Order: sequence, then structure tokens, then C-alpha cells
Amino acid sequence: LNQAIGSKVFRLNVTLNNLFIVERGDTVRFNTSTKEQMEIIVDKLVKSGVERIVYATDSFIYPYGYSATHTICAPDPYSERDAYERWVTVNSKAMGLIAKEFPEIKYFEVINEPDIPGNEVLCKNGMLWGTQQAEFMYTAEDEANILADLNYYMRREVKKVDESNMMMTAAFSSLASTYDFLEYFYGAIESGAHPIKDEDPCSVDPDDYFDIMDLHPYAFVAENIDPANKYIEGIPTVNESYVKGCMKFYEICCKHGDAEKPHWYTELGFTDRGLEGSRVQAGIEVKEQLRLIKTELPFVECVIFYKMTDLYEYTVSISEDYFGLFTALMNPDHPLELKPIMKEIYAFMHDGSTDYSAFDAVRDKYLER
Repeated sequence: LNQAIGSKVFRLNVTLNNLFIVERGDTVRFNTSTKEQMEIIVDKLVKSGVERIVYATDSFIYPYGYSATHTICAPDPYSERDAYERWVTVNSKAMGLIAKEFPEIKYFEVINEPDIPGNEVLCKNGMLWGTQQAEFMYTAEDEANILADLNYYMRREVKKVDESNMMMTAAFSSLASTYDFLEYFYGAIESGAHPIKDEDPCSVDPDDYFDIMDLHPYAFVAENIDPANKYIEGIPTVNESYVKGCMKFYEICCKHGDAEKPHWYTELGFTDRGLEGSRVQAGIEVKEQLRLIKTELPFVECVIFYKMTDLYEYTVSISEDYFGLFTALMNPDHPLELKPIMKEIYAFMHDGSTDYSAFDAVRDKYLER
């Protein structure tokens, strides 16, 4: 499918806790079976024409002997200082190993959407997934400080392998609260308190922490500017308020000396919840979204849509299940069918083309199996 689309970029999520094992002495090594699977995937992506692969994760690994209640916990940088520094170190080493063993991967993302208020990503040890226990939540300021540490050391490790490697920020959710979170993040960098190791001189230069700003500005960003932004068929409309919402993120970066750094939108998309009217409207809105990004947001270098197909056999929720650009392969009525959103994206990429024969060939190939 990726080859048929003609996409040149792919965000590959292989969780750190599945990809690595931490042994005595905090030695980090690959989980052989997961690494072999990842090698197959990366090879196929390259052969399909992908030129930019983003490594993404939504979990962490932990120092040898440290017991975490979930793989999204971070040891407390105040009360568990030694464990915290070791935690930053093993996760940074893991990024360096990925860069070394997978030279095809040049882009590295810290973690997914840690800035959502009440989100359990990047919480204190003791949190049980799904419980949202307030006593195990870090403040936004503390989370921003933790991310600054991770960004600094992860970037250092991937740059040791190849100076051309690019370290991205965490993938920020782009909610209205994300504006404040970005200020906390830059504040952490500029505080003179990072990085954390005594032997390393402090850096207040954002260039030492990240190369690319990573955001998820779904269409709801318009509501950051206009809370009454209209929905049609359950799909948020895309308009000048969307542009203003995205510009506000960029203006924060400019304020802190990062006007020249590219922004990557590593998740865009619409959930149609399986409704035909919503599918049609999603196509209308994505057409306008792409037009506005191209004409009004020149600092945006790359966009990635979430996700390739709907979920069918292994479902998550009515919202998550229907973000696909295609229907699910196992959909008994319409297997691997282009949805209106994919048709508009394809037309945008290929001068208005409506030739979908390459997709038909992919679908026929898999249905024969």
C-alpha cells in the first residue's frame, strides 16, 4: 500500500520494551526476535520507496533490577535520583543502538503524546495503566524537565552514530494546553539545569536537544482558537482558525530562537466512526487541510497520516478503529477499500490523479491469500 500511495516517509512504532533487554550492569541489548522482525519491516519500507523512517515508541526500558508498574513510568528525579539517571541512560543507549543497527532510520522520536493533561504517559512509578491515579502524576513542569533530559541524551547518542541523524521532540498532542507545555519545555532547556549528569556542562541551547519539532495537529486545533468551531457529520471543519492554531505553536518556537527548525506533523487524520456521511466529510476537510498546510504553513516539512487501515479483528474503540485511510483488509463487505480521505490525499500527491489501479492490485493480491 505504501508503494502504491507513493509515500516517502513512514513512522515506525516498535516499543522500546519489546525491542530491548536490560541486563546486569545496565547493559542494553536487542531482543533478537523483535530485532529480526524490525529488520524485515525496515527492508520492505525501503524497497517500497520510503526515504525517511521515523522511529517512534510509546514505552520505555528500565535499569537492571528496577521494578516499574508500567512501561510508561519514569523514576522520580527527586526521590529516586540514581534510578532516574540510570533510566535516562539506558533509554538513550537504546536510541543509539537503533541508529547503529538500522542506518536506514534517520529520525528519532522520544515518546508519544506525554503532554495530554491527565495522560498516564510519563507518570510516576506506581501508576497502574487505566487508573489515572492523581498521586502518580507528574506536574507538567516536571514532565517537561524529564523530556529535556531525554531529548539531550538521546540526541547525543544518535549523533555519535551519524551526525546527519535527526532527533525529534516528543510527539506533542497539540491541544490548547500544549501551548503552555511547550513553554515549560523551552523553560526547562533554558533553565541551566540540564543535562543532568555532573560531568556534562549545562546547555541552554535548544539545538543541543532537538532538531525537529514534532506535533499532532489534528483538525481540532481550530478549537484552540475558536471553541465554537463547526462540526459537520461529526468531522471538525478546517479553516483559518486551524492555521492560527498551528501558527501559535510556531510562534512559541520563534520566541525561543527556533524559527528555522522544521515542524513535522507526525499524526493527522479523521475518525469517521464507520459512518458514510463522516467518511465523505473527512475527504472534504482533508483536502482543505492539505491546501492550508502547503500554502499557509511553510515551516511544515512533513506530514504523516494516522493510520493506514481501519481496525477490524483487533479493535480498540469506536474512535480509534476508524482512523484508517483504507477499510480493513478483513472487512467482509468492503475489504481494503480506498476511503474518500485517501482519494483526496492521493490526488494532492499526484496532480489530481484518480487512477487507483495500483491499489486494486494490492487488494487483489491479499484477497487471493
